[in-house]
Amino acid sequence: MRKTSWLLISIGLLIPVASIVYFGMDLFYVQRAPAAPDWQEAARVVHEGWKEGDLVVFSPQWAQGASPLLKGLKVDTAENPDWYEASKASRVWVIGSMDGFDPEPPDGWKTLSEIAGRKVSVDLWQPPSGRELAYSLLDNIDDAVVSRIHPKRREICSNLKDSRWYCGKVHSWLFVGHSRKDIAGRVRDVIWAHAIDRTVVEAVWPKVPGDGTLTVHWGLTQRAAEAAEGKPTSFKVFVNGKVVLENTLEVDELTWHTIDIPIKGTEPSEVKFQISSPGAQSRQVCFTADLWRSKAGTDFL
Repeated sequence: MRKTSWLLISIGLLIPVASIVYFGMDLFYVQRAPAAPDWQEAARVVHEGWKEGDLVVFSPQWAQGASPLLKGLKVDTAENPDWYEASKASRVWVIGSMDGFDPEPPDGWKTLSEIAGRKVSVDLWQPPSGRELAYSLLDNIDDAVVSRIHPKRREICSNLKDSRWYCGKVHSWLFVGHSRKDIAGRVRDVIWAHAIDRTVVEAVWPKVPGDGTLTVHWGLTQRAAEAAEGKPTSFKVFVNGKVVLENTLEVDELTWHTIDIPIKGTEPSEVKFQISSPGAQSRQVCFTADLWRSKAGTDFL
């Protein structure tokens, strides 16, 4: 009986102790969290130093209290950073707070300035400076020649509308062109090319600049991978008629793949993509490709 009484007393004492601990933790996090003046100061720093071609990201990405104060600027509000896409900016402002306070730049990036406030840091980074973007296939979707290769004929998709190529009338998913889709943890600007049963979907850029590195990304949308319908999908890349990449995307694959392909010679190259699947249900294939060149006087690529 006495042991039971002591046990009850001990439990009774633990309750207020636990309450104090949790209260202390709440107070700790409240003290760490930035308030409106902190975000206003961070936004002021960015606005005063802003140049055309800049980008703003957050560290961690969910810490976006300054976002409403950055209207008119290019801001990445996605939950997961994409440092490859961010590297296309001239400079990147990084607003950090709490666990992301005073972040470290990715490999190859340079820190231009660091301002550590009381609860918010503002860093300015420069992406790798030895290269320059010479050609984006997504930005030049108008240059593409899109077709569907059926078993006995080739169908040319000649209807270009809103950066999308259609074979005939506008359709909700039968097109090749710009789209924004959730892929591998973030919404991305991509070239959509849904597979079609018993058909090869083909997109050709006939005059991609030479003498550089073609960086290709490809994968399935989040919805396609979660649906896990249809059959594995073939994704092929050709340069001047030669296969330089052949990959099979499994039905539940979530990876946003990447590969660097050297383009030799100074003459323009033909870059071709082919997508096909024996079971095209929900095979929502997306890709991007960019041609990078070394800047004069560098040997980056």
